[in-house]
Amino acid sequence: ADEQAAVIKQCTGDRAYEKGRVKAEKALQNFPNHFGVVYRSAVLYERLALDTNDKESFRKAIGLYQRATGLMEQNTDPEIGLRTIYAHISQCHQCLGEYEQALNILKANNEVDGTAGEEIMADIEREAEKCVPQKKNGGDEGGGSNIPTDDD
Repeated sequence: ADEQAAVIKQCTGDRAYEKGRVKAEKALQNFPNHFGVVYRSAVLYERLALDTNDKESFRKAIGLYQRATGLMEQNTDPEIGLRTIYAHISQCHQCLGEYEQALNILKANNEVDGTAGEEIMADIEREAEKCVPQKKNGGDEGGGSNIPTDDD
């Protein structure tokens, strides 16, 4: 399973999303409860969604990230913690325009891994730039926020 997770990670890095999806789906069938496979598949779907604005891929990523939270005891990568996973889930909701859900996730996990929610929110705000189209008309858009409103 570790080999499959590494292949999925490589496909994600190479932006070989179609190949990665095929590998991820097969690995998820064979190893549905392997942290590496589930987490790396979630990252693949999130990156695919960020590149293509595919809402179904965001939803798939959310489901996989949620599954990964229940498999954390298998995680051996010190760079990945619950804080990281919840930040990704929140970002996916943000990219889907589900801002209240994104904020609720941050509030519910305010002290994940001993980290204050403000730090998580800062991560989300940095990552949000990847999924929110930038205004190109140069005018002031209500305080400089590039989060779309109902008027957009």
